[in-house]
Amino acid sequence: MFVLAKKILAMVLCLCMVLLFAACGGESKPADTSSVESEPPKPVTAINPLTGLEMDLSLAENKATAVTINNLNSAQKVQTGLGKFDVVYEAPVEGGITRLLALTNNISALPQIGTVRSARQVFLELAYGHNANYVHAGYDAYHFHQLKKRLGVDTFDINTGRYSNYGFRQKNGLASEHTMYTSGEKLAKGFSDLGWDTKTTDNKWINFLAADETKTPTAPGNSVKVNFSASYGTNFTYNTETGKYTKQFKDGKNWTDYLTGETAEFTNVYVLYTTVTAHNCTGTDNKGHRDVKLSGGNGYYFTKGGCEEITWSKASTGDPITFKNSDGTAFSANAGNSYICLIDTAMEVVID
Repeated sequence: MFVLAKKILAMVLCLCMVLLFAACGGESKPADTSSVESEPPKPVTAINPLTGLEMDLSLAENKATAVTINNLNSAQKVQTGLGKFDVVYEAPVEGGITRLLALTNNISALPQIGTVRSARQVFLELAYGHNANYVHAGYDAYHFHQLKKRLGVDTFDINTGRYSNYGFRQKNGLASEHTMYTSGEKLAKGFSDLGWDTKTTDNKWINFLAADETKTPTAPGNSVKVNFSASYGTNFTYNTETGKYTKQFKDGKNWTDYLTGETAEFTNVYVLYTTVTAHNCTGTDNKGHRDVKLSGGNGYYFTKGGCEEITWSKASTGDPITFKNSDGTAFSANAGNSYICLIDTAMEVVID
């Protein structure tokens, strides 16, 4: 009887302790994390070989795309998409006229592009050096085909054949040959439809500083006027608010996109001196097309409102243009997009 009473007493005491613990808030509860915001995972990135800027890792092995852009004086007002490219080259083609080659690492992201014009040997060499898929509308019948045959490459001519589905004519007040446009979406679809290789592991170009590092050359370089000929020139003026150079026409007016009205700005501007001569040919293709030598020479590099002398070279047809400091040491550019002018040594460059 006594043992039973002790057991009952023990059970009562245990129950009382449980009730007391609960009343004092001793009940175990899950932590309330509703007010704590979880940080999203950081995106895995790579470096764009054409700009030195971060990009999504999925783009790391993208093959560059190069497009020939019309730069006839009358057609400059209908250019579109130019400011979206990573690298733009400008070079003489004939009769004092220049034309552009624009490159991007991510063609599918670009909007409407144009107007697209015919290929030239110098642009095929530049595109080939970047291991890029080359897009154009028509071609230089003799020199271009000779180089294509020697290199054993194909190009994406949206002016004819199976490639013509990926360009379109759009009225813009100019003659038909100045109305060809395309878009990043169309070109990406064309590459896919026709089985073009859009991936590569050969994506090296020049050395860029890290995005959080910058250099400012000591010599003044707030503006530069590049006179390709008496009638063709491109100006650049440094914009202190954006830290980039605004592209301008020869008369100093800002270039604006035909469709969006946006200006085009570039972190880096290069002026590269070379020899420009008439192609040595006769017959039906003797139209005054120019031979732009790509072996190398001297030049200027503009960035952050400063200027410095550099040298440039292109080791072979399959290599891109690269740069060195004027004393021969290794060159590094600020991370960002670039505009590169190839100009005859006899022509004038004005720097302020």
